[in-house]
Amino acid sequence: MTRSDQWETGKDQWETGKDQRETGKDQRETGKDQRETAEDQRETAEDQRETAEDQRETGKDQRETGKDQKNTHPLLASLVDRLSSTMKKSPLLFFLAALLVLLVVIFLTVLFFEVKWVSKWIGFKFDATPYNKHKFSTLKSLGVAMGGVILTIQAFSSYKRARGVENAANAQLDLAKAQTKANVHTEQRLLRERLQNGIEHLGKKESDLVRLSGAYELFYLARDTEGLLRQAIFDILCAHIRQMTGETGYQEDHRSKPSEEIQSLLSMLFRQKHELFSGFRINLRGSWLNGANLTKARLHGANLASARLQEASLEDASLLGISLKDTRLQCANLRRARLQ
Repeated sequence: MTRSDQWETGKDQWETGKDQRETGKDQRETGKDQRETAEDQRETAEDQRETAEDQRETGKDQRETGKDQKNTHPLLASLVDRLSSTMKKSPLLFFLAALLVLLVVIFLTVLFFEVKWVSKWIGFKFDATPYNKHKFSTLKSLGVAMGGVILTIQAFSSYKRARGVENAANAQLDLAKAQTKANVHTEQRLLRERLQNGIEHLGKKESDLVRLSGAYELFYLARDTEGLLRQAIFDILCAHIRQMTGETGYQEDHRSKPSEEIQSLLSMLFRQKHELFSGFRINLRGSWLNGANLTKARLHGANLASARLQEASLEDASLLGISLKDTRLQCANLRRARLQ
């Protein structure tokens, strides 16, 4: 690179630096203007805050002044508030009260002063009759008018109280209905939960104790209910007996004697002294009940077709109307059993 080229290059760099210096100067001026603008905005915000503070102080002073005025005349303020409330709630009662006040004022005016225009307004004509006689008649008429207004106010007040009592009674009735409805819904929800829990426990394959606890849950649920739900619970328990005793593994393990679970169910449903399932149709068709203890069992109309009851004890059992088609009863104890 020649000396001339170097000089040109240095000149260009100096020009570039000059332009950058000018740009920096402009940026500094712009920043200064922005800072001044921000300072003005802060001062404006400060003024606005001071104005708001002054307004709050003014409002506070006004509230204190109103409070002092109210405390200065508490009886007048209370009277004004009561009259305003009465006028809003019952314009008719307010009108009657105002009319009564007006009549009282006129009555007192006539009583203590000689005011003939009141008598003329009522309808008396002044002739040779003394004024005192007209005054007495005027006071009498005003008294009758005040009595009528008072009776009207009392009647209206009684009506309002009666309406208030009726509304309160209706509100309590609605509340009682809502509470009863809520209680019914809660009771139904609890019954559904108990039924669901009992069925879930009854379906546990791995534990006979859990199944038996589920059966007792359903039994006590049936005791607490009636109608279709009780019938459904009884059918579920009978179906459980048929299902459990119909399994091949159960029949192999309990050829001559039922399991404790099945025997407990039979005793609970048919031997215990209760009338929960009285009149329900019993379906134990095909059940494996060899060696079962059904002494004094109530099996009216039971369907025992194809059931295994070998060596079962049916002593003193009630077997009226039962179905024994293909039922195996070898060596079963039927002593004093009622078959007809």
